Amino acid sequence: MSIHRWVGICVVLLCGELNAQPCPDLPDYSWWKKASDYAVSRDSVEKVLTWLCRTPFAVFPIERSEANACVLFWIAGAPDLIVDIDTDVMPFVKENEELLYPVIHGMALYQLKHPKEKDPVKLHMEGLKTLAALVDQSESLRKERYLREVMRAYHRDKLKEYVDERIYSTWR
Repeated sequence: MSIHRWVGICVVLLCGELNAQPCPDLPDYSWWKKASDYAVSRDSVEKVLTWLCRTPFAVFPIERSEANACVLFWIAGAPDLIVDIDTDVMPFVKENEELLYPVIHGMALYQLKHPKEKDPVKLHMEGLKTLAALVDQSESLRKERYLREVMRAYHRDKLKEYVDERIYSTWR
């Protein structure tokens, strides 16, 4: 690899990290026991989910891991939010299980902002949009063959068809 390419990569990475915001304060989830406990933390969890959905994978990896644990714990216990995942929509998780998290984050964040939305196609589309936007920010993930189909659907604005085909094919 030429020195110019290395310098270019370093500049892109540095600029990305300079523009990235640190994770919002995580709520203390040690006291979440009752439905009302989860409701009190809703706004702060929404901020953390927004951060997870926007911040590139390679930036703040330790904070990302801690934030992921916090929001997953909240999602698992929050009585008003159900993230129902159909893994047929995500064949890429066989290759990279970590990619399930941004899909969950995107689905949960969308449901928090649109509490009446229950359509599984729409919710999976929102999760995949989050994943695709983060993949676009990752030089290494953009090259992965196992993501080509979902990325092609995303870039061609065909995620609905992509999700429809996978969700409803298992019901036939």
